[in-house]
Amino acid sequence: MTSPAASTIPDIASDFGLIGWLEDQRVRLPLKGIEARFRVCGGLVEVELDQIYHQDNRSALNCQYLFPLPATAAIYRCELHINDRLLVAKAMEREDAIELVNEKKAAGHRTALVESERENLFTLSLGNVQPGDLIVVRLAYLQHLSQLGAMRSVEIPLCPGIRYIPGNSLLRGNVGPGPENDTDQVRDASRITTPRIDQLHPDAAYVDIQGRIDAETVRSGTIESPSHELITTRAGADLEVTLRRLDHVPDRAFAIRWHEIVPAQFQPRGWQHRHDGYTYALLELRAPKSPRQNAALPLDIYFMLDRSGSMSGRKWDKAVEALRTSLERLEPTDRVWLTVFESAYKDYDVQLASPAKMLGDQSLWDGLATGARGGTELAPALQHVIAQTVRLASENPAQLLLITDAQVGNDDAILRLAIAGPKLKIHCFGVDVALNDALLEALARQSGGSFHSLSPFDDIAARVSELAAVIRQPVLTQIAIPAGWELADRTIPPLHSEQIHFVSLRHRGQTAAITLTGRDHADQPVTFTFAPTTTKEPAPYLFWCRRQLDQLQFQGRTEEAVRLSEESNLLCRATAFVAWDPHEKVALADGLLVQPAQMVTGDLLCASASAWGTHYPQNVSYCYSTSRRVTALYSMGEPSPSAAHSLAAVQAARCSVLLSIIFTAMDRHLAARSPLTPALREKLDQQVNQPGSQNQLSELLKNLEPIVERLHSLEQKFDQLTKSSNSSSVLTSLHKLRLRRVEALIERVIATATEHLLAFLKARGLA
Repeated sequence: MTSPAASTIPDIASDFGLIGWLEDQRVRLPLKGIEARFRVCGGLVEVELDQIYHQDNRSALNCQYLFPLPATAAIYRCELHINDRLLVAKAMEREDAIELVNEKKAAGHRTALVESERENLFTLSLGNVQPGDLIVVRLAYLQHLSQLGAMRSVEIPLCPGIRYIPGNSLLRGNVGPGPENDTDQVRDASRITTPRIDQLHPDAAYVDIQGRIDAETVRSGTIESPSHELITTRAGADLEVTLRRLDHVPDRAFAIRWHEIVPAQFQPRGWQHRHDGYTYALLELRAPKSPRQNAALPLDIYFMLDRSGSMSGRKWDKAVEALRTSLERLEPTDRVWLTVFESAYKDYDVQLASPAKMLGDQSLWDGLATGARGGTELAPALQHVIAQTVRLASENPAQLLLITDAQVGNDDAILRLAIAGPKLKIHCFGVDVALNDALLEALARQSGGSFHSLSPFDDIAARVSELAAVIRQPVLTQIAIPAGWELADRTIPPLHSEQIHFVSLRHRGQTAAITLTGRDHADQPVTFTFAPTTTKEPAPYLFWCRRQLDQLQFQGRTEEAVRLSEESNLLCRATAFVAWDPHEKVALADGLLVQPAQMVTGDLLCASASAWGTHYPQNVSYCYSTSRRVTALYSMGEPSPSAAHSLAAVQAARCSVLLSIIFTAMDRHLAARSPLTPALREKLDQQVNQPGSQNQLSELLKNLEPIVERLHSLEQKFDQLTKSSNSSSVLTSLHKLRLRRVEALIERVIATATEHLLAFLKARGLA
């Protein structure tokens, strides 16, 4: 049987002729919005991420969507809300979960499956989704706050990065539906790549992000975002953060940063939780500030710069600037090596050089100024540099600084190369708006180095040069835990000046205090005593399990990893979240719809909320900016999202996106001739988000969606003709005629949209 909600799918063919018929035949993408709520407490952040789907096609479908989450997140809850029914997913061994889902799907049940392709990349598969279904997939996770210099940071990935796939294509069929073929180096390339749509696609999903931060921990005026404009307001003891504009699409990660207030007499912080006879503790270990030293210890520093095509533009310019600034801050006695890599790699010299020599070599800087290009062949370049550290080894400690966006598919092979080599600390600087943090975090953790996530609009040179100045001598080494405690990680790495490290451990029984021991910069004994706060929240337990899962999978102990994943309900590569709806049998879906991700668009970023201005890069289309609200903030763990995720809320968000596209086209092609004044646009924004307007919004969507589809197609044609015009000094009469014809069609479509919008306002007595 089919869902009665199918009757809500409009019939538009009779109203719009051929255009309407074409619109009626196309497959509409079901992902309508992504909403995230976060709360910062102490050194932790809790995030709830909702993916909102509305199935407005005429037949049942299976849907698959590739999406990112942070590599270090402890993903402890997965819920499926189907037309206001709540289903809680459970972690199961991956093959068993796939078999169960296939069985239930064949029996006519709606199903959901979440699989981990990488530590930061996941596939959602929805089965037997019926016309009219409103589905919310909610994922909840915990994560440590990131440290960026003197700042604390929260990053919520929203878009999977575009990965470079090395190797030769295989003759066998692909294992996934992605656009890239499986290769001998990336055997699941078709599962970690996905189709893409641009920001002006009529089915592009909206993004809404809301969060709370303890106001007492934030230095006044320091909150900033390199990714989105923000509104920050005081709400009791918290600072509430929302997006200033709600016409964003999920084309980049959300990032927010602030300077933390640290009391002069800071006491070490920790939290503990009792579970199944164990005390699980999570300790925030802060290294002291490095004292001044009379004699600097010489270092051998190996720089690796990613020069592949995905690093072109601002990212490459910032990487070169970071190299120069780091060289300027090094000591004359230091020695440096430089390898830049893309499809091939090149070294600065066959021997280590002095910082002064490299700084003064204009040929080097002229060569770097030619830009980035080629593929991201990180594996052979890393293998080469590791071999050079062995060949050129001396009494000087050697450390590697890697600057890259890490957009590669052969993560595991790269990690094995680094671990199999000599003991070498790798400090990773990831620079991207959709970063592959899993590889870089694992490289840093397994080598005892550090990982820093950066936006192309961050002060990358300052961050890299700061680390280059302090890594020559750790301020804490040989850090040990008390007897009777079990560490989740293999070891606690040496810590550098003011570095923060979270220690996860457990103990059979109860305890009041925990004392860590170590050696300071002068090799003198030092102790840190923690009095952990007992909490009912399971964060210490979940973080311990998450770290253990990392170690078990790295060591190939898959059965133990599956057992721990199922016990803790934490997702890992060997398990999957699975849920199915036992309450109803529905029509079987035929075929698979792959929900595309957005194109990654780093050029749309701002340096900070205060720095956002009116200067935009050329040849980039921007949506009309508004400050409308789509849904209300509701508390973490709310059992049902029905109040926030009603069909009316989804329709309002869709209308807002369509209005933005239409307003952008008006500004581009009509300018001052636009019949919709700013006052009328503001009225439209307000009316679209008025409560109780579902019937009117349904009618407006019915009218606007085929218009925007046609407008999108014409804009693409206009851009193609304009680009070819700019590339030729001679514009033929035929070419001019085509350009004028397309622009005339665009104006005609805009006029039709204007008629519907004015009719919408007139029906409400506003025009």
